[in-house]
Amino acid sequence: MGYKTRGFEFAGAWYADDGANGSWLRDDLVFTALLDPLERDGQLAAVDRISVNLRDHEPINSVDELRARAREWGYDIVDLSAGDTDDPDLRIHIGLDPIGPRVFVAYAAERAPSHLRDLVAGWVAAWSAKLAVEHIHLTTASFEPTQDDYPRPTPPRVGLSWRLGLLDQYAGLYWHRQDPDRLAELERVQHALLPSGAHRRVDGDVLHIAFDADLFKSSSIAAARVAHERWLAPLVPTEPADGWNEEGDRRVDPSRPEDRDPFTLYDPEEQIGYKALVVQPGTYEVDEGAWAEARAVVAAGALPDGTPVRGVRLIFPRREDALLMHERVIASGFEMSLYPYDGVFWQVHPESSPMGGGTG
Repeated sequence: MGYKTRGFEFAGAWYADDGANGSWLRDDLVFTALLDPLERDGQLAAVDRISVNLRDHEPINSVDELRARAREWGYDIVDLSAGDTDDPDLRIHIGLDPIGPRVFVAYAAERAPSHLRDLVAGWVAAWSAKLAVEHIHLTTASFEPTQDDYPRPTPPRVGLSWRLGLLDQYAGLYWHRQDPDRLAELERVQHALLPSGAHRRVDGDVLHIAFDADLFKSSSIAAARVAHERWLAPLVPTEPADGWNEEGDRRVDPSRPEDRDPFTLYDPEEQIGYKALVVQPGTYEVDEGAWAEARAVVAAGALPDGTPVRGVRLIFPRREDALLMHERVIASGFEMSLYPYDGVFWQVHPESSPMGGGTG
């Protein structure tokens, strides 16, 4: 198994000042600025093949050979790796863009050094210090597992300029200070109170924020990623992840809905029935006959004509109604409580549901 199956990855980008844009790649800068730190820590000698500009991989027999080839690179895409071709144990990917270099380094979990996070922190500091002399500055960088399977807070959010759910977060001070909005975000992140188990330090131009985690214990990694997302999301611009809204509700899209009595809609692909019910204002009553009919379908797992039904979802006119009825909906064996908004259905999240609605 390689890093894509189970592993860790670093990704970072550096940006050239206007005067260096398109002219920064010269002499042996690629090796002295980017590859030397990897060689010093014994990682570069582990690669055994190379691909340039997405061409087929070729063998690399020594670091000296790689150093000689590096002098020939222009603004190219360079991929170094070892292990399986499709899922390497080690991958070093360097994008030599005119606007600045991008670096990606990934390890399979079984191949990762026990002190990998310390190694990465040293590389980021070394890269940033050397490149800054050439007027190239760190923007942002991150270190995280390759598998995105931690229990995210509800609703899961996406950072518009900062990554969420990381183990290590890096930010370039110089680059952030060149723009008022970036500077404001940086100052919030740099000075906000950290939770227990988190650490923050500045190394030259690099702000480094790390959340404690045992890389060889999945529960420890998941806890650190949750802690990072909860801490960072209020400090920087974010939006709900695709399929969620600000209230913490998840979008539900029937695949190919069709009419099928007694359902309002039936999804034949998923074998799911949707039943719309009205909640009476003030009394919060529903049509108990329709409720009982839908429950009977759930119990039978099929409609009277034999059409299979894997689950039934109830639709209420408003979010308030869906929240009010949620507890009863679940207790009665239905899959979820929905409401329509902006042309789609939304499932109220259990954590946001109040008590109420009676019993089955």
